[in-house]
This record gives sequence, structure tokens and C-alpha cells, in this order.
Amino acid sequence: MVGRIPGPSRSFPMLFILLFAHAGSMRAETAAIDPASSVITVRVYKSGLFSMFAHDHLIQARGPEGIAERGPSPHIEIRLSARQLKVVDPGTSDRERAEIQQAMEDTVLEVNRYPEIRFQSTSIDAQAPGRFLVRGNLSLHGRTLPISLVVQGSGKSYKGKTTLRQTDFGIEPIKIAGGAIRVKDQISIEFDITMRDT
Repeated sequence: MVGRIPGPSRSFPMLFILLFAHAGSMRAETAAIDPASSVITVRVYKSGLFSMFAHDHLIQARGPEGIAERGPSPHIEIRLSARQLKVVDPGTSDRERAEIQQAMEDTVLEVNRYPEIRFQSTSIDAQAPGRFLVRGNLSLHGRTLPISLVVQGSGKSYKGKTTLRQTDFGIEPIKIAGGAIRVKDQISIEFDITMRDT
């Protein structure tokens, strides 16, 4: 997203979290994500010859839902409505944010056509105490692709960061003025997830 342009975020990502894998436990234990304490953040960056006249975009989604299963075969699932992604963009007017939000929903994410973002893990491997490599499938904008990410945390709190390319999910980065102002294909996704008590 650039200027008053959005970039998809859908990221979401959203997805990464989970990782609890107390692989030492012999009994499977399922916990739910706490929507009230969890947030996914998407950062979209400007590019192009006249990018100095535009600005980067900050998008956040609060209230992701899902579950994490700990045990011999740890597993995580995360669900997010595309409409939960909200343009924050500090320093812009309410009108500008509303315009960027509409462009993101209608043109970038096409929320009426693709209302849900979902991540399902296929493997979770402990790399070190409190550090996990998570692999899984991300469904976004009508496409499902494998992704991997590193997550850190323990107990109920997990944080991580990864990057995605919009074009991999069939999303064309927005550009204006003949491409003189545009958003970069690669976007950054950060997450801060808290699990409910079991």
C-alpha cells in the first residue's frame, strides 16, 4: 500500500503462532487463542520514483481465533475474517484511512469474495528452548500455499515475524501515476498471540 493505497495484508498471516509444542507431554492438550489479547500486524512499504510523496501502511487485526494442540503431535489452527484487518496509519486523517481501508477491502483483499484467512500447521519443531519452526498452509485470497516461520515464546505468549509476497497469493501490488508510486510486493507480518488457560 502506498500513498493512500493498501497492500494486502491478509496475511495474515496470521498464522504463525502456535507453537506450543510441549513435545515431552504424552497426552494431547488443546488450548484456544484468546482473541481479546491477540493481534496480528501487517506492514506494507512504499516504492517507486515518487515514493517520497507517499507513506508506508500499518494494518492490524485484533481478535484472531483458533486452537493449539500440545503433545506428541503439536498442531495449530488460526482463523481470521479479512474484515478484521484495519488500517491504522499514524499521521493520516480519518478520511485518508477510510479511503485506504476501502481500497484494501475492495481491490486488494476482495473481502466479499474471499472473506476468511486461515492457517493450519503441518509440523512444529522445537529448535531451542522457547523457539519453534512452524510449517503449514496459509489460505489467503483464494489460494492455499505452504509457508514456514520461526516463533518464540512459552506458556501462553508467543511472538514472531515473517514476510510474504502479495503476488504469490494472486494479489497485484497497487500502483498509481503509471507506477511512479506503488507498494512493494513483499510485506511484513508480525504477531503477538496469547492462549487461554486450558
